[in-house]
Amino acid sequence: MKKNCLLIVLLGIFTLNPVFAQNSANAANRNTALRCLKLAENYLTRGDFQSALKQAELGLSYDDSVSDLIYVKAAALSSASKSKAEVLAVISEAFKKNNWLGYSKNGARLLYADLLSDTGDYDLSLQYLNSEPFIYSADAEFVRIKNYYRMGSEEALEEARLKVNSARRIYPSDVRFPKIFFMFEQLYLSLDSIFNREAAIQTNTLVQTIAESYIAKLPDYSDKDFELEILAAFFTEGETQQRLVKALFAKTKKTHPLLAILGLKTSYFDAQQAFDYFINASKGEISLISFEYFMQNLQSEEIFNSISEYFTNFEGTFYVDVNYDLQNEMLVTYEVGRPKYITYDINNDGESELFCECDFGLPKSVYLLNNSVQFLYDTYPAVSKVYYPESKETINYLYSDYLYYPFEMAKEPFLQIIGLDFYMPVALSFTYPEFNDLDKAGSLEVPGTERENCRIVYTLNQGIPVSANFYENDRQYAYCDFQTGFPIVRYADYDNDDIFETSEVFDLYEQGKTFGEEDSLLIKNIFRIFPEDYRIYLRKISIDRNMNTFAEYSEEFLENEGRISTWDNDDNGIPDYQFIKYPVTDENNVKEETLFYNEKGDEKIRLTSVNSLPYSLKENQKEILIFAGLNNNIYWLEEKGPADLETQLLPYLEKLSVQGSMELYEILLTRVSVIKIGDLFFCKIQPDTLKDE
Repeated sequence: MKKNCLLIVLLGIFTLNPVFAQNSANAANRNTALRCLKLAENYLTRGDFQSALKQAELGLSYDDSVSDLIYVKAAALSSASKSKAEVLAVISEAFKKNNWLGYSKNGARLLYADLLSDTGDYDLSLQYLNSEPFIYSADAEFVRIKNYYRMGSEEALEEARLKVNSARRIYPSDVRFPKIFFMFEQLYLSLDSIFNREAAIQTNTLVQTIAESYIAKLPDYSDKDFELEILAAFFTEGETQQRLVKALFAKTKKTHPLLAILGLKTSYFDAQQAFDYFINASKGEISLISFEYFMQNLQSEEIFNSISEYFTNFEGTFYVDVNYDLQNEMLVTYEVGRPKYITYDINNDGESELFCECDFGLPKSVYLLNNSVQFLYDTYPAVSKVYYPESKETINYLYSDYLYYPFEMAKEPFLQIIGLDFYMPVALSFTYPEFNDLDKAGSLEVPGTERENCRIVYTLNQGIPVSANFYENDRQYAYCDFQTGFPIVRYADYDNDDIFETSEVFDLYEQGKTFGEEDSLLIKNIFRIFPEDYRIYLRKISIDRNMNTFAEYSEEFLENEGRISTWDNDDNGIPDYQFIKYPVTDENNVKEETLFYNEKGDEKIRLTSVNSLPYSLKENQKEILIFAGLNNNIYWLEEKGPADLETQLLPYLEKLSVQGSMELYEILLTRVSVIKIGDLFFCKIQPDTLKDE
């Protein structure tokens, strides 16, 4: 009894051992991942972002479910100035896993919220900050303020200002809060001026209260941020503003484009000096809002010629804050005063949605990068081609048949006032045609798989194919005619002699007919314009090498694997022989026939086989008896030949290659006629043998 109990216990241990081993391995991997996490955090704290990234990735190789490791990886990528899109993809995965082992979730929430704010998802950013447990810190409040300012509504602006007002008391030494306050308020001040709106900011009591408080503390911030002092000066007036501006010019050799505007406002500069300073401070990289704010404050017409001359030959870049979020979504690079390149990153995630190349100011190509599509133009906005780099498919348009303009090239209004036509892209839009939207297309080019470096060009009429040309590199090897959108016949040059000797006739399956693998390959290799389930099939091929309209060979494909093959060896339009495989209706009985014809086209021989075995033979419509020989591929007609005769005949049969013609042999004083049909030999003893003579 004790032995039985011991046996049961041992069996139980061995049965559970795989589970214990698995749990032990998981625990070991988790411990290794946690050690990597600790090292990664230490590297991150010390600013060694590359080492932090390597340790985080090593830890994830042991346990990829740990959200803390994913967060540290995202933080390292962010600190290493990787694109926001790349960092967002990583940090979002941490929250999908939602397996936090340490105290880093709040840090991850802050990083995620900050990225969401910078990429335009303000509501979701606030949701991550405000969810339980609520995060209250200088970092969290700073991101909240950015969100509310960027929302731009009256209610959101009021909320942003209230939070800044609170932060100036709670975090008086944190220079980020006065900086973000003055940056956004100066932005809205500029926009009010540019668009001739009522200057609501100057009359807003809360804004003035915050501004005065921070201006009073400028000595505490002045050594920390030169730009902050410039921004603050916009919220002063009279002698105070003049004193601040003079101090700014006196205390440093640094330049800033906004100082040109302050110089104008305080008469520190005349118009020409202000413009020269603005241009020199910008160094060829001009903020459009700052420029238009400058032009709005410019009262003198005396320097219009100077401004016009500069921008007529402008070589540099305009930075455009499309969303008014203190980030530049669009960059326009100019060459000789004309747009050369346009880049647009709609959500500031570091991955541009649009890139445009211009020719003397007019777009000649537009790339929508996220959608992997390129538009090429004849004369903007008339599209000549739409190219899909991933699939290597091209839609071609005739002139003006398709107009696509993701933006308009409009005259910059402030330069237009002084008489200069200086063009700037506006009204950006990203709608684009789907690949199957071909109604206006003149032709469609797609890569083929039939040959190496193959492409197919379909000519279209209202989206319906009327013809197709097939190319290998730049050499045409086939063409196809369509009727009401269906390919009737294709002519191909398979031996590359520039003669289209092969014609291929196509048809559609009736409903319920079998759609085979070869038919799918026909769509994939040749007719990619059709959907994969299009029920087309190859019905007949013919080969006419000398192009005299008589096919030397043809093959017609029947349903259920049936086919008719015809040879015309003497090329006179009369078939010499045929092979017929009848449609398979019973897998146990596959019927085939081989027919030979005389010079008039009359049937001479008909061999019928079932399952590859001869079943009947007719000569001139007369039935002939068939006897199986000793060898598998030898048959005797009318009477079976003796074994020794068949053995002596074998060497002759090995040399016989011509199909359907009769050969006469004399063996063992016996005349034997032989006809080869396929791999079979049909032998007949002739009555006039030598021994009869």
